[in-house]
Amino acid sequence: IKRVKDVMFASAAFPIGIFVGVIFWGLWSINRELIFPAKLDGHFPVWLNHLMHTTVLPLQIGELLFSSHKYPSRIVGGGITALLTLGYLVWIHVIYHYGGFWVYPVFRVLTPVTRPAFMALCCSMGFAFYILGEKLNSLINKEEVEVEAKQAPTKKSRKAKKDI
Repeated sequence: IKRVKDVMFASAAFPIGIFVGVIFWGLWSINRELIFPAKLDGHFPVWLNHLMHTTVLPLQIGELLFSSHKYPSRIVGGGITALLTLGYLVWIHVIYHYGGFWVYPVFRVLTPVTRPAFMALCCSMGFAFYILGEKLNSLINKEEVEVEAKQAPTKKSRKAKKDI
């Protein structure tokens, strides 16, 4: 179970959680109408907005700081992050196709040329947050990683045991 939790944290919770907080508040600071129009304020309480878009930042950083994680290989972890990101982008387009509206107003103001560029930027940010999590995790849990490396049998030691 620990391995599954580690993979889920590394490939989904940390990079996507950090992305949500950064992109939401980044777009809000540019123009809140791009991400969360003021007309929604009456239907969506401020506390719920913060629960969804603010708390993810300190909670993911806290999890990284106070809980040791073993990150998967970049192929596995980055691949899962990429699949989740791609799946979400497809879902946004499915909603647009069948519903006739963009879930996030920022997509409305982008042109057919700038929209894919923005999506590519978002995907790049997701992967960058995966790498950031991996690097921070290795810095924070450096002693633990070093102990695991010392305890892990090498190819030579395994071969020597077989020969005995």
